[in-house]
Amino acid sequence: MYRKIISAVDGSFHSELAARHAVAIASSLGSQLTVLAVDAGEVERKKLSYAIEHLRQHAGTYGIQAKGIIRKGEVVKTILAVINEENADLLVLAKFYSYKVEILHVIEFPRWYDLPWIRLYTMRRQGEETMAPVADALKALGINVDVRVVVAESSINAIPKEAAIGRHSMALMGASRRSILKEVVYGNPIERMLSSILCDVLIWRRRL
Repeated sequence: MYRKIISAVDGSFHSELAARHAVAIASSLGSQLTVLAVDAGEVERKKLSYAIEHLRQHAGTYGIQAKGIIRKGEVVKTILAVINEENADLLVLAKFYSYKVEILHVIEFPRWYDLPWIRLYTMRRQGEETMAPVADALKALGINVDVRVVVAESSINAIPKEAAIGRHSMALMGASRRSILKEVVYGNPIERMLSSILCDVLIWRRRL
């Protein structure tokens, strides 16, 4: 049983999620909860104070009177020092994972392998220019983005292949009204692709 829990926060979305788990654990076990923020000079102190107070209020909705601490210093050493001072049994913190998005643009062209290399190069460059506004919009949100353009006879075959080469975790695709019409006439190409792709797939369709 955990009698004293420390949740380390830094004002990020990930640390708040971890802290909410700490609140849930403390609530279920009747543990004391301390919300700790380390001021290492990388995050504004005002933001750290807000993160602590926000989570203390959240803990209060569960009947927990959480203690808030802001300590200046090096992150790891400071956290270890507070663990010893508070005689804590459990430390809850978040690990930040850096995700990368690859925008895949497939240009369908029959017998593309018979095209001269300069034509293929031009098609890929034009595809990159077409996708540039989308990539720029994602980069403006702080998302790490790459653009990849391939020329293939069928996107249904190209997408699973590229997902496997890039070892992607998820493929996000949009379904248009035109693709819905093609399903009626030619069958469902997405189902054929799902049978061969190796990662999770999320399909987005605009409301009709």
